[in-house]
Amino acid sequence: MLNRIADTRWRVFVYAVVPALALLAAWLSGFIETSSLEYGFPLPWKTLVLGTEGCPRGPLLIACMVRLWPQYDWPFFVLDTAFYLTLSYALVVAGRRTIAKPVSWRTLHLPIQG
Repeated sequence: MLNRIADTRWRVFVYAVVPALALLAAWLSGFIETSSLEYGFPLPWKTLVLGTEGCPRGPLLIACMVRLWPQYDWPFFVLDTAFYLTLSYALVVAGRRTIAKPVSWRTLHLPIQG
């Protein structure tokens, strides 16, 4: 019974937490500047472009401040997420094998003094 609960927790971790962490890592990579005004690692999926969106048309456009607007490349974001998901699953599998290998399931018998 206890083994089934541990197995269920492990599956929840693998199937729910790992993809969420991969998505978070991909989103956080959007704050890493990879080249001039491009953000995202390993693929730049967010680019800052100069624009006048939200400014009124006409002579007031000259007085309106030009600002940097983010432009998103969603296929690159999906590929970044897949990259971090693959990396996360590889670490989970390698970590589980590393932890499970040296654990000996034999009972330790201490000498009885008496």
